[in-house]
Amino acid sequence: MATVFLLLSTVILTVHCTHLSPTIEDYQALTNRLLANYSSKIRPIWDQSKSLPIQVSMWLAGINDVNDVAQKMVTTAYLEVTWTDAMLTWNSTETGIFWMHFSQKDLWIPDIVLSNGFTTFQPLGGDFYYLFVDSDGSVSWYPYMVFESKCELDVSFYPFDSQTCKIQFKSWSYTQWEINLTFADDKIGPMVFIIPADAGEKMGYAVTIFLTFVVFLTIISSNLPVNSDSVSYMAMYLVIKLLFGAMIIVITSVQLRINHRKSERKIGKVFQGLVRLERRLRCAGQRSGSGCACSGRVQVIDLPVTEDKEKAEEAMDEEISWNDVSSAIDFYSFWFLVIADIAVTSSIFTYTALN
Repeated sequence: MATVFLLLSTVILTVHCTHLSPTIEDYQALTNRLLANYSSKIRPIWDQSKSLPIQVSMWLAGINDVNDVAQKMVTTAYLEVTWTDAMLTWNSTETGIFWMHFSQKDLWIPDIVLSNGFTTFQPLGGDFYYLFVDSDGSVSWYPYMVFESKCELDVSFYPFDSQTCKIQFKSWSYTQWEINLTFADDKIGPMVFIIPADAGEKMGYAVTIFLTFVVFLTIISSNLPVNSDSVSYMAMYLVIKLLFGAMIIVITSVQLRINHRKSERKIGKVFQGLVRLERRLRCAGQRSGSGCACSGRVQVIDLPVTEDKEKAEEAMDEEISWNDVSSAIDFYSFWFLVIADIAVTSSIFTYTALN
């Protein structure tokens, strides 16, 4: 039995929302304007002398068969192919339309093929596929196929062998000077706490992470037996990641609420303690006399000479704002979820490897 190792990339779904209500006439007018002088035969980049960057990610739904005799592997998977189409941009603020769907046959798409395929070349996708296009021209394409690829097997240690099968994609017609295919990196959920609270993408990114694991769990569940005495560790892992995603949304909601509180509102003792502890942790390990270079919010102030301890504490509290409280929540949440994520991932995959 051959064991197949594949490098997978995470598919990221993008969620947009708007307070406007565009009509069907607005969509029709925008579609007609964008496709009026559009050509699906020309690379969608203004400077045709440059290479068009294209990112490719792959999500493996299942390994259907590994044939040792024929040296063939059959897999079910879909790709996420993203690029920027310079001819498909519009003002989302004026139109109220942040993204649209276009039929695959109406737009330019890269001619990506399975270069180590076992059978004849087949184009990815089909006329019934739709592409997601954002207002900035970002295009996302998700072709789903059953791939039959060659897998050269080393049977020296059969039947106790392990094999590595590669799934290779390339552009058949274009050269690397025309399009540049790269594989996207994986993304981690806790990274949402690195995004500042003032950035508008914070909640959108948190929801994107949550929906990503929902999609993964749905795909995994659809390929598992309906009635089974055992539970898939991968499904269990995705459920835990889904709970982490829900926790991120809740924490981000509370944090954004705190960040936008009015400065006149008094900051409670608990929040003040969290900010002070966060500042100490950021500056932990610094040598005395070297100064704290980790945060510009820790300031040395001259307090008036007074015997009233409460007034001195109030002077210190004035240096703490609601933005500092929001930043402290970012700090604690990031490290808590990173440590928890590493612990859960290490435990589950170590257990499955040993068993």
